[in-house]
Amino acid sequence: MSESSKDSVILYDINTYSFPNWISEIDKDDNIYVKYQKSQNSGNVLSRFGSWMKGKFRFGSNENALKFIFTSSKPWNGWKLAVSDSESFGLLRENMIEFYESLESKFTWRTEVDCKYVRICNLFFNKQIDHLVFTNELGNIYFYDIKDGKEAFRYIEQDESEFDDAICKLFFIDVQEIKSQNIKEDVIQLIMVLTYSGYFKVFTLSHNRSIDLIYTQSLLNIVPNGIYCAEIDSKLEYLIIGSFASSSYKQNTNGLHIFRILNTEPWIKHVKIINDVNLNSNKLNDKNFAKANFTKIEYVTKIEISPDNTSLAAIYVSGKIDIYTLPTLKLLKEWFMTEQPNYNEMNSAIVESPYEWKKFKQIYHESDFRVVDIGWWNTKVLILTRGTGLLSLVSSDNLANLMGRNQQWLSPFPSIYRYSENEFILLDCQCALSSHSSNYDLMDNDDENSELNLSESNELSNQTDEDDYDDDDEDSWVTYLTQGIKSQAYNLIGIQGFKGPDKKTKFLRRKFSIMHIKSTTPEELFERKLKSEEYGEALKLAETYNLDTDLVYKQQWNSKPISKSTINDYLLSARVPDRTETVWMVT
Repeated sequence: MSESSKDSVILYDINTYSFPNWISEIDKDDNIYVKYQKSQNSGNVLSRFGSWMKGKFRFGSNENALKFIFTSSKPWNGWKLAVSDSESFGLLRENMIEFYESLESKFTWRTEVDCKYVRICNLFFNKQIDHLVFTNELGNIYFYDIKDGKEAFRYIEQDESEFDDAICKLFFIDVQEIKSQNIKEDVIQLIMVLTYSGYFKVFTLSHNRSIDLIYTQSLLNIVPNGIYCAEIDSKLEYLIIGSFASSSYKQNTNGLHIFRILNTEPWIKHVKIINDVNLNSNKLNDKNFAKANFTKIEYVTKIEISPDNTSLAAIYVSGKIDIYTLPTLKLLKEWFMTEQPNYNEMNSAIVESPYEWKKFKQIYHESDFRVVDIGWWNTKVLILTRGTGLLSLVSSDNLANLMGRNQQWLSPFPSIYRYSENEFILLDCQCALSSHSSNYDLMDNDDENSELNLSESNELSNQTDEDDYDDDDEDSWVTYLTQGIKSQAYNLIGIQGFKGPDKKTKFLRRKFSIMHIKSTTPEELFERKLKSEEYGEALKLAETYNLDTDLVYKQQWNSKPISKSTINDYLLSARVPDRTETVWMVT
């Protein structure tokens, strides 16, 4: 490897952390919006969501943020993490919160919460990292002490209307940071809240642990379709909101809105940005607009501010990636999905195995090549994950791959969370289909026997795996022909209403884990490869970065009995030492 290529490759170390209770089973077809469409007249909460959504159609548009959050709510990306600056993290899963002091520890505590739809509930750490803050679909805010998991205090919305007050993002701001002169002396923090439905709220948090709503403002004149994502820069100067872009390229809107943060009411002020039409005129034509894969509308799914607060990365539902300057929101770089290098690559371990490919198609139906999450590795490098499970470190200038030849594959749709500088954790979800529920109940098992329960569940999964995937052969042409003949036979003898056999319920068994990725040095990575006995990788590193290759041969020599093959493989490959050195081969 040349010096220039060495400099362009980022060395990283990645480790997997599995937790015995991170397992969940759901109905494979458990998609809330699909269920709503099938049961509009059922009178249940799903149809209430539909009625609520129809009431939110504004300005002739039938799209809003919550609709897309529900329709894109795939069952394999349902859990969420809250990550602190002190290595602790919280997990939000169905009707439960768990707190962990580090990646190496078991959970410190868990508590049940009222969380019907994890997709629109959220989990945050407060500024002091002494409370986990949970928000549900009603917009209620709960503070839990990280020491014991007990509820410390709460804010309950008065009207308790479902979905209207569901919180998209919540920001804690110390009074000293914002330098406000118009708030009470006992107030220690402001809490700025943005709802999916398009409202901005400000709360005060006092020394006596009381939360008071002091300001509410509708942003629907600016984001008529609601809010999908939002971020505040570390200097607390600007709030950036991601919402819906125009569905017509002639209008040339990017779905981003920037507000200046104020130290008094109305607390934020919208800054009008004039888009540079000439910048996009060569790219945003009919041909490239079609490449963006717009179906009904384009919207921003994630935004991330660079560590130096000078750039903003945005990803869109179409798969597009944009880089903007801050605070001007001037477009610097733009890549439609089909323009992104190696965007359509697939995991060879899946594609080249008929059995694995069949499982993949039955769970995920099709390959999703879009970027599903993004972050800033540093000011010049982005970390990306795709729906296919591909993890990438790329240049923010041209999306060039900086991970070397070895690609890193995870399960499809992994989520990215910043852990520290040049260090991230990713929430990975392995899925398998089963015709039988393992009846795994987390609350009925303590931590010691949860591992046993999990192993039993995995054993059941292994026993039924092949049968479960073979069950879909019922949909083959043979079964189709057989059922057709039976139907015709029933018609001939006058029996109406022939109904084929009911389709078996499939359970989606999800096993979550955390992938920890961080930057490293050649020496550190070389040592880890030796410890994990990855001798081939260790030898490549030693040759590339001029490290001592003899350490590789020495460890292999010491770990195996002396034989003709080990002499040929290790002794003859090692360098001949000087006479003043100790000959490790005979030690």
